[in-house]
Amino acid sequence: MATELDLNESIVLNAVFAKIDKTAFSLSLGIIFFLSMFLVTAISIIKGNASNPIAGPELAALNYYLPGYNLSWYGNIIGSAYMSVIGAILGWFFGALWNLTHYLYLAILMNKINLFKID
Repeated sequence: MATELDLNESIVLNAVFAKIDKTAFSLSLGIIFFLSMFLVTAISIIKGNASNPIAGPELAALNYYLPGYNLSWYGNIIGSAYMSVIGAILGWFFGALWNLTHYLYLAILMNKINLFKID
């Protein structure tokens, strides 16, 4: 029974099951979360609709989950910083989970390939 793959099979499997760089993914997700929170709060502050029944109370309720956040520019920076940390943590865990599931699936696939290979 053959235990090694030839070069073509190895290249194809590495391309199909590419790993995610956890650090880069967590950094990019942290930046996306930061910008999203900053822009949503900034638009609400600029429009002056902190008491708007559509967006104001929901944004103000984030103060329970993000201490220091409120509908002001200072609170916007604090809330955006919290969201960037949350995004970075979620990105790192998602990248780790992605890599783990691909590693396990690739291990199962390699086992099946080697099981049915005829010398």
